[in-house]
Amino acid sequence: MKYRVRLDLILDDSRLSLANTIYTQLLTSLKDHARVIELTMEHSFLEIEECHHDESPPKPCVILKRVEK
Repeated sequence: MKYRVRLDLILDDSRLSLANTIYTQLLTSLKDHARVIELTMEHSFLEIEECHHDESPPKPCVILKRVEK
C-alpha cells in the first residue's frame, strides 16, 4: 500500500516568494521519501503553477517549476 499527500495551495499574485519558499522547503524535506510506483509509472511530483482561472477569459495554468521522482 502507498500513501499520497496532495497540496493545492492558492496564493495571491504578490506571493510568489512565499510559493518558492514552500516549494523549496517541501522539496528539501521530502525528496528522499518520494517514490515511483513502477506498475503504473506514476511519479511523485512537486510543482508551482501560475494560474489564470480568475481572469476573463480564463487561460490555462503555466507550470513554473516541477520536479518528479
